[in-house]
Amino acid sequence: MIRAILHLFTTDQWPTAHLRLFANWLRSHDADRDAYASLKSGLVGSGVWGSEYTVAKRAFVNDVVNRARAARGLGAVAL
Repeated sequence: MIRAILHLFTTDQWPTAHLRLFANWLRSHDADRDAYASLKSGLVGSGVWGSEYTVAKRAFVNDVVNRARAARGLGAVAL
């Protein structure tokens, strides 16, 4: 069983790392944070887990990351 996932970034990548942008966005945008929590709870409550859980969150995460990137003047990416 996987207990942790380690993400590594170079110092050049850190300012625009999608995981960082996503987390920072959720800290300052309550509606998006609540929507993400609801999405995650709904998936787990439906028995979705593992890679299916990750795939099911992808569209939401991609949307938030691209809004966070746009707010910083960065182009969109596909995750």
